[in-house]
Amino acid sequence: MTHLALAFSNFVTVSPRNTAKCPDAMFPEFLIEAITNGVHAATWAAPAFQQLFDRYIPAWREDNYSLRGALGLPPEEIWAPTSFPNTISSKPFAKKTGLKLDPDVFTIGFARRATGYKRAT
Repeated sequence: MTHLALAFSNFVTVSPRNTAKCPDAMFPEFLIEAITNGVHAATWAAPAFQQLFDRYIPAWREDNYSLRGALGLPPEEIWAPTSFPNTISSKPFAKKTGLKLDPDVFTIGFARRATGYKRAT
């Protein structure tokens, strides 16, 4: 079944961990790319954070895993007026919900695709 699926697929992907194990050895005749279903950081990071990451974590655009280094960023740069508070626009949130976010309160959002096996219980 795997060979049938590979033969009739336009694009084949596996998790980054599995690229080291299977594609070349098991299926050398197919181009198999590594892809993750995580967030593409270079697209989702606010411009102020992009600049901050560029200064401290130069490889972050090519290697999302390198963002683990963000834990070592200077807190004063993260919380600087040119960085954190101004990157969040609460207007779309207020328009949709009728609620106003307080920029002085740390707020975390949670979103998840609700499938039968991924319920947020």
